Amino acid sequence: VVSTQSTWGIEFEMEKGQHKPDYISVKSPVMSIECSKAFEKLTLKEKLYAYYFTRASWEGSKICYFQRSYEAAPLFYIVYKIFSLEGVAAVREKALKAGLTEDEWKQLTAYLAGFLNNCGNYRSFGDSKFVPELPKEKFELFIKSSEFYAANSQIVDGIWADIHDEIYEYNPPHHHIGFIDENCLSALYSSNVTRNDAQKVDDFLKTINVQPWNTRLQKIDDKEFVILVASSNESSLSKVYVDEGMTYRLVYGDFAQIISNVANHLRQGLSFVANNEQRLMLEAYIAHFKDGDINHHKDSQRHWIRDKNPAVETTLGFIETYVDPYGVRAEFEGMVSIVDKEQSERFARLVANAEKLLTFLPWGKDFEKDVFLRPDFTSLEVITFATSGTPLGINIPNYDEIRQDEGFKNVNLGNCLPKAKREYALYTPEEYLDAYIEYGSLGMLVKVAFHELLGHGSGKLLQKDADGKLNFDITKVIDPLTKGPVASYYQAGETWSSKFGQLNNTYEECRADTVALYLTCFDEALEVLIPEHKDHWDDIVFSAWYGLINRCFIGLQLYSPESKKWGQAHVNGNWVILKVLQEAGEGLVEIQNTQTKEGLDTFFVKLDRSKIRTVGKKALGDFLVKLQVYKSTANFEKASEMYAHYSQVDQFSLLLRDIVLRDKLPRRLEVQGDLVLDVSTDGKLDVKYVNFEETFEGIIASHILHHRNEIEPILQEWTKHKSRFRYQKS
Repeated sequence: VVSTQSTWGIEFEMEKGQHKPDYISVKSPVMSIECSKAFEKLTLKEKLYAYYFTRASWEGSKICYFQRSYEAAPLFYIVYKIFSLEGVAAVREKALKAGLTEDEWKQLTAYLAGFLNNCGNYRSFGDSKFVPELPKEKFELFIKSSEFYAANSQIVDGIWADIHDEIYEYNPPHHHIGFIDENCLSALYSSNVTRNDAQKVDDFLKTINVQPWNTRLQKIDDKEFVILVASSNESSLSKVYVDEGMTYRLVYGDFAQIISNVANHLRQGLSFVANNEQRLMLEAYIAHFKDGDINHHKDSQRHWIRDKNPAVETTLGFIETYVDPYGVRAEFEGMVSIVDKEQSERFARLVANAEKLLTFLPWGKDFEKDVFLRPDFTSLEVITFATSGTPLGINIPNYDEIRQDEGFKNVNLGNCLPKAKREYALYTPEEYLDAYIEYGSLGMLVKVAFHELLGHGSGKLLQKDADGKLNFDITKVIDPLTKGPVASYYQAGETWSSKFGQLNNTYEECRADTVALYLTCFDEALEVLIPEHKDHWDDIVFSAWYGLINRCFIGLQLYSPESKKWGQAHVNGNWVILKVLQEAGEGLVEIQNTQTKEGLDTFFVKLDRSKIRTVGKKALGDFLVKLQVYKSTANFEKASEMYAHYSQVDQFSLLLRDIVLRDKLPRRLEVQGDLVLDVSTDGKLDVKYVNFEETFEGIIASHILHHRNEIEPILQEWTKHKSRFRYQKS
């Protein structure tokens, strides 16, 4: 059990409104997400399908800059124009000649690489702001040294005047994504929208059956709101509603030209679909992007889950809601990938045995789905993941009614998995290192596989439908926590995400990770997934558990003592699991105070592997029952109370946070390849895969190629709404 008494002489400082600037370190490693060998194995038809879907994905990802901050989209416009006109090498030469030093060029390119990686100037992992380490006057010198500035100085000066303060400001409310009444900002909302405003509008949208996944919200005044809906159709669908003295304007056509371009790429891709499900999926996407109707996107996902084992796997649209502080508006993303058939066979075995493995989960059959709808579960090599961050695995669609009644897909993104390295194994005892480094990747694979398929894919929601019919027998189902009848359930029209709101993302990630660790305690589950590694199961399971627990402490950098909130859903979920395991006691998880060779205070994270399948398994099993029953019965009050308790960070942990911040290692950046259409002199089509070097300059060059299509709509869209989304100091 962790002691709350510290003998260290660390001065603990709470954040008091003044924040230190966060930079993209010039030492940040760059990892290539490379897919050229797998791509060359595709047929020409498959390559062309991948090409047009890739173009649609990168085109749509321009929207992500608008969803990050007021200043991100126009800064992207300037950066793109500068580098696309001359190329990275020529821009560098002019900047150095104008007065930037080599170190300053490194600071500039580190910032721009991080900016492009995150689709804006807030970290996709943590939602905290980073600013240029390069002084503002040198940033301006870089801009003014460019050929684009020479030809367009008046336009650039006007844009820069409107955004340079925001680019360099790091104090609240600019420091973190959130609502203005929480001293934060979100670009999904005009800067005067509060959390209560968001809830009020969300409640109204439910009454007219409009889901806010693809919307932004503007507040005109206390009595009038504008809901901007992403669609290429700009006017005919727009409506005005008056309800209880409030005016709600539903305005279609947000990002109209960008959305239209996305749809055009998909239309071109229709000629290269592999089957009718892919054709129907693309047609549903096109309909959705035309009129903004989420029901069309739901139809696209129905066809997507029926498209079994495609050679080229894709997804597209407004999908994940992590960027929304209210948890209902989604960031745009597009994925194009190639199925790794050998690795996918492993996951296919897991799917085939899923019904059996689900019986090991501790909440009982009444709280498990009536029928497990076997999904596709494949390992993919990513060609394109066009959004603000690349995950390790995904389980979608996120529409509750489809997931529960029709099915879903799981994917493992194999070429996105980082390899364990000794220099990144902070706070790990020496005696753990060999096993953790050797088996860390397998431990991660096991955790991701169980997390995606059996974590996100498990559990039943108890519901009443529009006809008043329940999907469970209320006279027979017993609540295992109260030992009495079920007292609550989802009413008609309620969904898991709407009921649990902001809590739903972190709660669900916590539940999926808890399922994953719990199932590693069963040999039957390991036998299905990694039978060839039986002699090393103990090391693999230890690595899976220890990796999650160790990352909890690294993740303390994403906790704000000032607001007492976590900045990232997965990290919050992992911390909750850690607290459950620490609460179990018996020496399962311990913190050992120690010192570095230089005499600095530090610590080791220790996990007793002999107690994983006893103390750890029981603790997680008991916790899973609570997690699932509260979710199944729509018991938000109990769920939030429990989750808030385990999310707390005590003063001893805040001392550890100071050490973590002192030792902070730069987070890796990623560079993705791209596809280029090649037409020979005799008119034959081919598609080439283009790689980029693992440097900051390589990232910049890659994004110039990613966005080689029309760029002017970015400036047009930003100009249209900039006054409402810009924060005005009172």
